Amino acid sequence: MLRVGTAQIVMGNHEFNALGYHTLDENGEYLRPHTPKNDDQHAKTLAYFEKNPGAKDRALTWFYTFPLWLDLGFARVVHAAWSPKAIGLVKTPYLTPESLVGASTKGTSEYWAVETLLKGVEATLPPKLSFFDKDERVRTQIRVRWWLKPDAERTVAETVFPPDANMPNTRFTTTSEWEPYDLTEPPVIFGHYWLPKDSPPAPILPNVICVDYSAGKGGPLVAFSFDPESAREGGVTSAE
Repeated sequence: MLRVGTAQIVMGNHEFNALGYHTLDENGEYLRPHTPKNDDQHAKTLAYFEKNPGAKDRALTWFYTFPLWLDLGFARVVHAAWSPKAIGLVKTPYLTPESLVGASTKGTSEYWAVETLLKGVEATLPPKLSFFDKDERVRTQIRVRWWLKPDAERTVAETVFPPDANMPNTRFTTTSEWEPYDLTEPPVIFGHYWLPKDSPPAPILPNVICVDYSAGKGGPLVAFSFDPESAREGGVTSAE
């Protein structure tokens, strides 16, 4: 579809991670370290590359053609979070082997920008609060509903995204800053967040749309259509 011009695409965190996993820095170290955890995440892709000579180079070259965001005028598309500040820092939506180094180096502005666009906005929990993630690691930061203005009156449960019934109703008193998405802005469409697969697909706000309903874990493959009447297929209608 991309080759014939009937589709556009944006980069996700997994494509970004793959580029880093296969790219050396000036010291001969991989930008994404080959730790057991990272090796396991890339295992199936590595097995495919081994069986298909040339596939790795073709894939990595292709990934560099994926923009970090799309601003189409009538709509915006990004993998995890729309951030004018992050977009301004990286300036161009396309990564290069040179810019990949800065984007993969913790502490740089490029690293923060790409992390925000591809992995979402995180904020530190109030003191003494933590939780276990799906890999049983202790976390003291949560991904937030970045389209809402930070509010100390909002609870942790009301701030976290995706919704998590295990989060406390403690006030989210941590000093946090992120860029809310105004209702006057064009619709922004994103994925990344593994929303509950049994929840009915629907926009979060009229102009804030997440289409990730855990298709990788048995959930439905969801799309958004600006013309739902023409989007009917097999009895399924895209969310209005």
